[in-house]
Amino acid sequence: MRTIRRGFLVVVALLALAYLADDLTVRYRLTRARAEAVDEVSMYYATRLKNRSIEIFYDRPVTESCVRALFPHLGLAPCWYLRRQPVKLVRAIPPLA
Repeated sequence: MRTIRRGFLVVVALLALAYLADDLTVRYRLTRARAEAVDEVSMYYATRLKNRSIEIFYDRPVTESCVRALFPHLGLAPCWYLRRQPVKLVRAIPPLA
């Protein structure tokens, strides 16, 4: 039981160290003359229709800012995550009666 707890603490400490190193790297890259830490990705909105199919609006792409890092920082999602999921599903607002 003690080895499981110790292993869990080691994993948590390594993740915290990785996040800290990633954050310091992003902040260092932002202070340099070239802002290579932030990028932009084209996103598309989609909504679920009444027949449970999904309609994607390809005619209106939205540019979303992202951070080039492993974890989210500064309120921005990582670019690798946004590039893998370029469609954002939004709920349709029901009409007022």
